Amino acid sequence: MTTTKPLTPKRQRLVDRYVSNGFNGAEAYRYAGYAVNGPSVARTEATRILAIPSVAKAVERKIAHLQAQSDLSATDIIA
Repeated sequence: MTTTKPLTPKRQRLVDRYVSNGFNGAEAYRYAGYAVNGPSVARTEATRILAIPSVAKAVERKIAHLQAQSDLSATDIIA
């Protein structure tokens, strides 16, 4: 059995914001408190962080949790 380390506070804020803002990675990256040297940097770095397996899994768990709470589909949540 593998255990995953909890996300850092910044990564958790990024995940929470990413799911709540309609999956805008650049905005979530800025909101989480990462340094931004331009809009393309925020997009690129958000994409890089969101591709990390533990972060991607946290996004999946957050979506599943919201679906379970609201009984909505993933399409409804995105909309």
